[in-house]
Amino acid sequence: MATPELRERRYGVFEGLTYAEAATRFPEGYAAFEGRNADYAFENGESLKVMYARVTGKLREIAALHPGQNVVVVVHGGVLDVINRFVRGNPLEMARDFLIPNAGINWIATLDGRWTLESWGETGHLAGDALDELPS
Repeated sequence: MATPELRERRYGVFEGLTYAEAATRFPEGYAAFEGRNADYAFENGESLKVMYARVTGKLREIAALHPGQNVVVVVHGGVLDVINRFVRGNPLEMARDFLIPNAGINWIATLDGRWTLESWGETGHLAGDALDELPS
């Protein structure tokens, strides 16, 4: 079932722009984006803190509805970034210290309100060629 709470961050005026275009047209906003300013909300968009609350709220809801069960959740990279930080207790402003491979499998668990990262970025199910970077 699709749920809006697990969608990517709303980038507002940045959507549809390349990084270079965003930096040129919105230098202050781009600096906040690059600096991981968790409070900065893009015009017609949302801040990292708002996205974090939205994603983690839904994750907690899913866990409460399915205690003791395995649940598959399929999301994009920005949401995975938030989930990893939530489970590990890392701040949104911190530089990312983990990879988010395309089609990777990530295992998290919760018991009695405590979240754990069981495994992150598993890619053994993919053919080797699928992991190659796209040519620039």
